[in-house]
Amino acid sequence: MNKKTLLLNGLITGGVLLAALVLWLVLPYTGLTDPPRNVTLPEDESAVVIMLGSDEVYQVVPLSKPETVTIRQDGGRVNVVEVTEEGVHMLSSTCPGQDCVNDGWLKVQDAWYRQDDWIVCLHNKVSVQLVVNE
Repeated sequence: MNKKTLLLNGLITGGVLLAALVLWLVLPYTGLTDPPRNVTLPEDESAVVIMLGSDEVYQVVPLSKPETVTIRQDGGRVNVVEVTEEGVHMLSSTCPGQDCVNDGWLKVQDAWYRQDDWIVCLHNKVSVQLVVNE
């Protein structure tokens, strides 16, 4: 590699890292990561919010009442969400990519650094958010 290519690669990498840092610092203040406004969460309790599409609340599950939620939609689309006292994960889905299942767990113990994380099934338009009230 010549010096021009190395410099260009360094500038691109630096730009991407700078953009990621700015997003990481600014995103919590935008309100984009807050629970949906039309959701009533249990007071002083952590919960899981399951959404259909971008604005329909399917179910709110307090972590103190673990359950497995099966979401059945038209066209044979099915998602299964497991909620425990420790957190939440997508147990199964009929989507082709299985990215939502492979995302793994959102856990209360990890909330301090994964507080704005969601599990999203784009194909079935299902999203899951862990909201930790401390």
